[in-house]
Amino acid sequence: MAQRIDGGGTVGGPHLETLEPRVLLSGAPDLTAALVDPRIPAATVSGDGTPIVLPVVVANDGDAALDRRQRIDLAVVARPLGGGDDVAVRTFEGLLVGGLRPGAGKRLMCKVTLPAGMETGQYVLVVRVDSGGAVAESDETNNEAASAAIGVTRGEVDLVGQAVRCTLPPALVAGAGARGAAQFVVANDGNIAVARGRRADIALVLRPDGGGEDIPLRTLTGVPLGGLRAGAGRRLTAVVQIPASVTAGQYDLVALIDAADDVPDERHEDNNDAVLADAIAVAASQVNLTAAVADPSIPAETISGQRARLAVPVTVTNGGDMPLPRGQRIDLTIAARLVGGGGETVLRTFEGVPVGGLRAGAARRFTLAATLPEAMAAGEYTLIVHVDSGGDVAESDETDNTAEHPGTWRVTPPLADLVAAPVAGDFPAEILSGRIYAMSDTVTNTGGYPVGQTRLACYLSVDARLSADDLLLGERVVGPLAPGESDSGETDLNTAGLGRPFHVSRDAFVLVVVDAGGDVDEGAAGEANNVIAYPTTFMLDNQPPIGPIIISGPDGVYNSGPDIELDG
Repeated sequence: MAQRIDGGGTVGGPHLETLEPRVLLSGAPDLTAALVDPRIPAATVSGDGTPIVLPVVVANDGDAALDRRQRIDLAVVARPLGGGDDVAVRTFEGLLVGGLRPGAGKRLMCKVTLPAGMETGQYVLVVRVDSGGAVAESDETNNEAASAAIGVTRGEVDLVGQAVRCTLPPALVAGAGARGAAQFVVANDGNIAVARGRRADIALVLRPDGGGEDIPLRTLTGVPLGGLRAGAGRRLTAVVQIPASVTAGQYDLVALIDAADDVPDERHEDNNDAVLADAIAVAASQVNLTAAVADPSIPAETISGQRARLAVPVTVTNGGDMPLPRGQRIDLTIAARLVGGGGETVLRTFEGVPVGGLRAGAARRFTLAATLPEAMAAGEYTLIVHVDSGGDVAESDETDNTAEHPGTWRVTPPLADLVAAPVAGDFPAEILSGRIYAMSDTVTNTGGYPVGQTRLACYLSVDARLSADDLLLGERVVGPLAPGESDSGETDLNTAGLGRPFHVSRDAFVLVVVDAGGDVDEGAAGEANNVIAYPTTFMLDNQPPIGPIIISGPDGVYNSGPDIELDG
């Protein structure tokens, strides 16, 4: 009992008033939760999408109202009855409970599904009010409400393949273009549907019956499998072709479902291979390329270093029993083989020659042009052609890809070519009798072969052609000369006592002749440039000699004085 003093100034003086007992309030809200007729199956599969409806009443058991703008989170978890960590099911964020007075409640409808991956077992569903701790409550221990027990089976996808039909021949030849359509079903043997939007790769391979690595044929990338229900299937068709690289043997056509492991957590990962066709007998490729060389256009004899050109007609034949694939290209190589040994000299390789679609027994003709290299060694050669020299085609016989022409041609060593440089400037218009002229000259070996010592000679002739009637004026020794090397010197031209036909003044030619002794084999072209003819006039002169007349001078111009230069 409590008393208070009446301080109101009542007549009779102060008196005591009897008061009723009163509980002192905390002034804080207290949120609680209660499940009202939840619709929960007795048993379900995690991840199968079965809806669970949880009507929740959120009540304020405190003595203070919630703020008018108050929002809270509400979390639903699955709690194992045998102990263990809660499994998050769903959290509803920002639910409005503002203004909830003491003693009042608000009904919320929560719809959830159990997530995939929950382990098999018994659970209760627990609703946590204000799971984010947004409200300061007088009691934080009474914020949960639990359901009755629910039996949960772990939900799993399990993809398998099932053969339907295959049109691939049971016996075929690799590389012959054998192809067929394989129909199969991708089925879900699990107990939940494949997640929406999920895609997977499916690879089709040949698997050797006796063991060994799979041979890839084709991959279907990104096949849509999302939403595939448990027990359902999706039919697919893939066209495959057997490549030429497959060796002879027995094979199974196998589909590898989910080849890239795009679908996680399958019930079984060891049942993803499906045999679509078994015991396919593959025979080895029967393509066999051969070549034949018709008469090439090539000189019977060539000179090393002259880069002679040749044209070679080549016929490529498919001696196998199957056509070459469309678009097939090969390399053809022309080579020269030295008779008696010494290896081959590759003249030219033609890359990417088209032979695609060449049928069994058919042939294709090509004309190949090449140039003999400068550095070919001297000797006798035959012409050969290598077909498929790059090894692009798998053949039944790789030993018959070379053809040799029966004819031969000879490569001779390179020749020298001696050339005298023309005298610079104008040659003297007159040559006087009884004189000695000193002529500067230069001889160069413009060929590809070295020479020893040779002779340069100058003759006086009535015409521009060298003949036995021409009179020798003078000569000097030249060389030896390597290819490209020159020899400069002076040759004395003596016009004294020449006799007929130069016993009178007349028009004449001074002939400068290299290799005057004919010691060097220069070939027809080289021999044709061995003579330079300078026109002049031969004049008889009865005056006594004045000494040697020099055909010299830096400018190479004829001067009328006693010193005259002819610069070669």
